[in-house]
Amino acid sequence: MEEIEGNLLESSIGWLTDIIVENLDNDKLGAWISQVGLADDTDKLRSEVDRVGMVVAAVKGRAIANKPLARSLGRLREVLYDADDAVDELDYYRLQQQVQGDGLDGHGAEEAERTRSDAGIASTSRGKKRSKAWGHFDITEEDNGKPVKARCIHCHTVVKCGSDKGTSVLHNHLKSDHCNKKRGASDQQLDPSRYDLML
Repeated sequence: MEEIEGNLLESSIGWLTDIIVENLDNDKLGAWISQVGLADDTDKLRSEVDRVGMVVAAVKGRAIANKPLARSLGRLREVLYDADDAVDELDYYRLQQQVQGDGLDGHGAEEAERTRSDAGIASTSRGKKRSKAWGHFDITEEDNGKPVKARCIHCHTVVKCGSDKGTSVLHNHLKSDHCNKKRGASDQQLDPSRYDLML
């Protein structure tokens, strides 16, 4: 069983690194990133993701018998999920700017919203968030339009969700025993459309 878990962990990290680099290498996104002055930052991200890929390739198979290494790889995978969310958000902002710049009529705006929905972009009352985890939280505090604290709709716990933490804080909270118990007790009372997050 440990061998399967170790292989899945390594495979998922490899998949995430490939996806992030592939998305950053997208011509349209790359041109927009240069236009808005984020090329240096995304180059650093690409470099770090490439480095992660090399490290995971070097430790291939060792996480099976090494629990501290497996835990470190698990944390690394969470960071990569956050990096993937950040790249998705960049692409969302590129699309948003394109839509607003094209001056779409109501029909075009509806089509853009449907595209975002098909891509799994969750909406909140305070704006668009890429990760579906946001569907389980209400933002309680913001700083310059960015969420700083959010309250879980299931157990009412307030978590810090600053941009430096990404969405791993939200995902980890939703996986916690405390939240799972409260969510199990209140599932029938809440809107089922907010439960499309796969834990």
